[in-house]
Amino acid sequence: MKFSLITSTLGEDRHDKIVRLIHSLIKQKHQDFELIIVDQNETSKLKVTLESYFNEINLIYLKHDQRGVSAGRNFGFRYVSGEIVSFPDDDCWYPDILLMSVNTWFLNNINWDALSGCTIDLKKNLTTSRWDKNPGEIHKFNVWRRGITSSIFLRTYALANAQGFDETLGPGADSPWQCSDETDYLLNLLSQNKKLYYDPEVKVYHLEPITQYDQQALARAKRYAPGTGRVLKKHSYPFWFVAIALLRPILGTLYYATKMQGWRAKFHWLIFQGRLNGWLSSK
Repeated sequence: MKFSLITSTLGEDRHDKIVRLIHSLIKQKHQDFELIIVDQNETSKLKVTLESYFNEINLIYLKHDQRGVSAGRNFGFRYVSGEIVSFPDDDCWYPDILLMSVNTWFLNNINWDALSGCTIDLKKNLTTSRWDKNPGEIHKFNVWRRGITSSIFLRTYALANAQGFDETLGPGADSPWQCSDETDYLLNLLSQNKKLYYDPEVKVYHLEPITQYDQQALARAKRYAPGTGRVLKKHSYPFWFVAIALLRPILGTLYYATKMQGWRAKFHWLIFQGRLNGWLSSK
């Protein structure tokens, strides 16, 4: 089966990371794929960086002026020709056997529309989320622990009548909601009765975005947390589930305050504030 991999990117500091992704694709055991790179930078310097790779892999380079990762993915989807589509982040990369393993899974599981995995670091420790340790079907209440964009693979035909990514969500969007774009996307598919499966053995390399709790980590919390609240309201989650989502960062704030870890306590407080504001401000 052919894979269409769509990577939306913004920022010249991401060029080396995209090259790392390409090198991991060159090493794949399964070579039937296309990489669609949507460049949202003002210049075309990235295209110059990529020139030496056009003869090594099936690489499609696109320029797109509209900012936001969700807008870039929607634009790239217009050029898809594969049977399986995925959306690797520009700073992730693949283990050598990933596409071969995913291809085998889809061939053996013809009744499923999507496969989702998790992310790991160089030591193969889980990163970026509270991942579910058990495989199984994805539903509305476990999707938060079973889906992240860079490790989601979907049958292209299942997306024929599906909505694209919500362009008000995700990094770079012109809104306060800079995250939860992939959760919203999967929830939309579930609302159309698509069958989505999670397997923690499907692993993508993606380094932990927060390695220390400093001013940069606080800024990230302020940017990202409102998106969670927005998606909770958009998909009409019951109040008990919203309460749990709000209670966890409150407990984290109290715990780290008692440990005299002020930066980390403030980080969790900002997550609570952002989720609450995102939920209250959404219609």
